[in-house]
This record gives sequence, structure tokens and C-alpha cells, in this order.
Amino acid sequence: TQAVLGTYPDLFIAGAARAGLPCGDRWTGNGCTGGGKKTAEEWGDIVRAMNPNHEGHRPRVMLFHGSADATISYNCHTEGIKQWTNVLGLSETPTSEGEVTTSISSWKRQIWKNECGVTGFEAWTAPGKGHSMDYEEKAWLEFFGLDKVGGEDPELAACRNTATSAKESH
Repeated sequence: TQAVLGTYPDLFIAGAARAGLPCGDRWTGNGCTGGGKKTAEEWGDIVRAMNPNHEGHRPRVMLFHGSADATISYNCHTEGIKQWTNVLGLSETPTSEGEVTTSISSWKRQIWKNECGVTGFEAWTAPGKGHSMDYEEKAWLEFFGLDKVGGEDPELAACRNTATSAKESH
């Protein structure tokens, strides 16, 4: 998912990845699965190099990972956070953090809001869970704007409303 979002940002509005690798990482001993680390800018540069002519919108991203994943190191999640906050021009510090407990699991949830006040990036950690963690369909549907009949991507709607309000105030 992360590789597709990085390579084809003009084709996707948003994406959600479960227990994956940052865009451009390889399943090798020196990548994030082997504990490899990069700066946020180095990770962001990898994404920007995937499609160097792209200057438009970048997809919103949602990541899920179990902290005890023995298949894909949890380090890949923390490196993915650095990558996507850089690519999306967000602070390295989340806008908000909290615990979410649903009927199927408990999560640590971090949210980053973008310039339109919409969640541009979310990172969910399942404490003590492995590679095959529970699904949070409701959160995915809300993130994509599919939780309502005739729903629209939340970012597109908010940014359009922000732009319209700015034009009307001039």
C-alpha cells in the first residue's frame, strides 16, 4: 500500500496499510525489518524520487501495526511514521494521541491534522499484538469518508470549503 501511494500519488486520494514497509524499503536485513533507520527527510526523499515530476496532492495515509509483530518489525511502523509525516508536510509531533478500545481490540492512536483541519495521517499501534491483528473497519470507513451514504473524501470536502470561505472573505 505504501509503495503504491508513493509511486502513484496522482491516482489515490488516501490509503490504509496494515503491518507494512515504508515506501521504497526492501525486505532485506538492512531495511526497517533489520532495524535500519533513516531520517524523516531521507524517507520523504525516497517517496518523492518514486514520482519526481509529481507536484500535486499527496494521498492521506493510515498505518496499522502490532507492536509484537514477528513477521514485519514494528520498527517499520515507526520509520513509516517519519516518512509520511515528512511527505505530507506534517509535524513530527501528532496533533493528538490517545487510546482506542473497541469490541475487538485496544489501540494506541496518533493523529496528524493537515492545513484544512482534516486527518492527513493516522498511526495505529496494537500493543502486544502480532502480524495478524484485528481489523478496524469502522475507522477505515470514516477515514475514507465511506461511513455515510453519498460520502465524500473528508479532505476534499474540507479543503474545498476552506478555499471557498477564503474566496468569500476577500
